[in-house]
Amino acid sequence: MSFVICDEITDVETFAIGKGIADLKLPTGKIRRAEVHCEEVSGTGRNEFKIKRLVDSSMPSSNTLPLLRFAVCLNNADYLASLEIRKLYPVVDDAEAEAEGVIRIIDESGEDYLYPAPMFEKLVLPDGVCAT
Repeated sequence: MSFVICDEITDVETFAIGKGIADLKLPTGKIRRAEVHCEEVSGTGRNEFKIKRLVDSSMPSSNTLPLLRFAVCLNNADYLASLEIRKLYPVVDDAEAEAEGVIRIIDESGEDYLYPAPMFEKLVLPDGVCAT
């Protein structure tokens, strides 16, 4: 796991496995309050803990942020069900998260979650690739 849960998860709701609020130590060493989702990795007996959003933030929620770029997954350790190595993922612009050493990716679930930035390489795609 790329972050450390610093205390008990509160406000727990059950879906798949569950979600709740906890203080996390992020890759920058800073402790932030975040919504954490826990999902079962099918057939492995393992659970994945993912950061949905920072709740002590003054930034808008992720669903109001535009998609700006893509990144390729270099490492999916601890996130085998959520990420595939060498696959392109849409990146949602979130400057506050990136300042904390994490990147907002739309993963295999179709939802955006925060992952450690070193797990991805941001890409610059040629003109016309992303044209609608």
